[in-house]
Amino acid sequence: MKPIQLVVLATLWTTGAQAGDITPLQPGIETVGDAEWAAHDRENVKHEGYLERWMTFVERDDGGWMQISMVLTNFGPGDENAVIDVLRFAPPYTDPAAPIAYGRYPRKYPKGTWSLERSGRFRLRAGACDLQRTATGWTLKGTTWSTELELTATLVEPGWKPGNGRIGLPEGHVLSYAMLAGKVRIEGRERLLEGTWRPFKGTGFGEHGLSTMLPYQLADRWVRLDGRAGPYRVHFVEVTLTPKLGSERHGWLLVMKDGKVVASSLEATAKVLESKRDPVEPHHAVPMRYSVTAKTRDGPVALEVALGRLAYREDLLQVLPAAVRSFISMFLQPMNYFFRARLSLTLPGGATASGKNAWAVFSPLRAGRQMR
Repeated sequence: MKPIQLVVLATLWTTGAQAGDITPLQPGIETVGDAEWAAHDRENVKHEGYLERWMTFVERDDGGWMQISMVLTNFGPGDENAVIDVLRFAPPYTDPAAPIAYGRYPRKYPKGTWSLERSGRFRLRAGACDLQRTATGWTLKGTTWSTELELTATLVEPGWKPGNGRIGLPEGHVLSYAMLAGKVRIEGRERLLEGTWRPFKGTGFGEHGLSTMLPYQLADRWVRLDGRAGPYRVHFVEVTLTPKLGSERHGWLLVMKDGKVVASSLEATAKVLESKRDPVEPHHAVPMRYSVTAKTRDGPVALEVALGRLAYREDLLQVLPAAVRSFISMFLQPMNYFFRARLSLTLPGGATASGKNAWAVFSPLRAGRQMR
């Protein structure tokens, strides 16, 4: 059974958390340093839903994109596993001139095959994988069951976190987030195992996230946006918690210009203006146009997002055997929709800007509970 199958099945075999007091994001120091890179496995490994991820997103110069995650988690058999997970939407490894195609390449490294550098600069090694923070950004070497990659990420714009970066959940659970870099320049190479190395370049950003609840227990859906409007970099995330957690919505927004924060919000909310049914998965209504309203210390920020071309639809149950898929789909229908999007931004004071080719991701976990 593949790692993603184990993750999905684990969500069904754990009792749900009870609703209780939830502590939203609080004001705090929003700069990023050693603490935002550091692992939190020791204090959280007791939770079955523990998952900690260091993610590098790459907007490739060849028109594709990649999302490379190094993960520590308790998902699946055994505890304290390391996983590399590569989502790749790019020309095939063997033919750079061929049309862009999607692929997902995970590999699990069990406890005892990975290690952390806990003093000095952050470093996570798992088998042949190696993620290391450097003075100018970070380096990453990744080996899956069938592919290899190496890259260097050089800092262009600094990182940021939304206030204290932490949402407190019932029974000692937590959800936390930090953007490790607002923008990095990427140079790397990749290949199929034993194949020919091929170079790639691009720009991107990095994130570090932590959750201690299984995805099925934590959220009904996630909404993400990352792109540019004129000279501004715009980043938005909203999570809608499950009914057992009060269906609360927690969102944050960042606007940067020339590497400096222009506006930031710990209270950013999306509202659907137009949606349509997915013709392949009609139980999901996909938001095609939505607005974001965000409170900042200088006044409100308004954002309008229009989703355009669907880059890829990822059914997270597709890898399962038919009988297992049929059973699980009675409880959850997790999907990832990756869109290109246009956006219009209005800042406090009335300044406006627009942009296109942003990345918008809509990730519902269940049918029938859509964005409002």
